[in-house]
Amino acid sequence: MHGWTLVFDLDGTLVDTAPDLAAATSHILSRFDLPPVDEREIRDYVGHGAMVMIREALRAHGRTLSEDDLMDQFEVFLTYYAANIAETSRPYPGVIAVLDAFAFEGAKLAVCTNKIELHARMLLDALGMTRHFQAITGRDSLGASKPDPRHLTGTIALAKGDNARAV
Repeated sequence: MHGWTLVFDLDGTLVDTAPDLAAATSHILSRFDLPPVDEREIRDYVGHGAMVMIREALRAHGRTLSEDDLMDQFEVFLTYYAANIAETSRPYPGVIAVLDAFAFEGAKLAVCTNKIELHARMLLDALGMTRHFQAITGRDSLGASKPDPRHLTGTIALAKGDNARAV
């Protein structure tokens, strides 16, 4: 692995964040006197971002919001999520051992996520995982976000990796 750069997504890949994301979504629902979202229901939307989670959770209760009102709830979601970012989120079993093994073999490790960078760093810090990564980028880090390839190639560059030797 020496000379290779391994870039990981965060939510649903390294860390099971669905429980905390469901809690933040449920917080939004509570503002409308609606029952909490079932974590299993929200898992399908985790990779699509908070706006989609909020929109779909409300839609499941027959509610829709204007784009402005949805943006207001998104801001509330972000504030709640930041304050509760690692209440129940945990690395998947074996992830830490695998990261340690890759690092031991000389691989550079990085995270490329569509979560905002501040939240990615807060989560990784709270879980004691930041030390594993030479670079951590979020949707707001590089002026491009996934699926734009510049997000990935920029992350590789920040990790001082080579695109030809990156996975």
